[in-house]
Amino acid sequence: MAQIGNIKVNGLAAETSVPVVAPQPYITWTFEGDAGSPAQVTYSIRISSESTNWGNSLFSGTVLSIDVDSSESSYHYEGFQLSRGVTYYGQVSATDIDEDSLVWTKFSFTVNRLPFVTGYSLSPSSPTSSDHVDLIYTFQDTDGHSQGGSLIRWFKNNLPMTDYDNLCTLPSSATNPGDYWSTKIMGLNLALWWKLLPSLLIL
Repeated sequence: MAQIGNIKVNGLAAETSVPVVAPQPYITWTFEGDAGSPAQVTYSIRISSESTNWGNSLFSGTVLSIDVDSSESSYHYEGFQLSRGVTYYGQVSATDIDEDSLVWTKFSFTVNRLPFVTGYSLSPSSPTSSDHVDLIYTFQDTDGHSQGGSLIRWFKNNLPMTDYDNLCTLPSSATNPGDYWSTKIMGLNLALWWKLLPSLLIL
């Protein structure tokens, strides 16, 4: 008997575990046909933030409920923004060339929460033009992800100084007395966020 299997959300197994993914997930599956049902003709997806009746025909797709005439085994969710930190419950079914409907196969995923920066500072707090300026910060992620690809941007008198992108140390050769410097940190850990640090005056 044909069936749906190997459901993944953003490339992560979602049938037996709960992956943490971005707010607009990409869902894929495998149509496992047999001699009498070799091909998928249509598919149906239901997604909800509630698990009531999850896995059967009574399950209500309050977030997403679609029926598509397609042999494609993938769907990119581009609906309204899903809530961060919430677990969503979904199920996929399909019909074969004989118009027989397959049983629903369940999956679930949680939308990641934004990482954030704490304990940030520029050191020294009153630098001279002969001092290097160090950016010091602590990265936090509630979902337990490590920092991956954070970007650093430096600004002199509110103008971007691209020569120093992604450096945690601003060299003394870049500064002059009377300059105002500030920096931003942008995290790329599954989501975008900015943190603007206070500016300092070069003495």
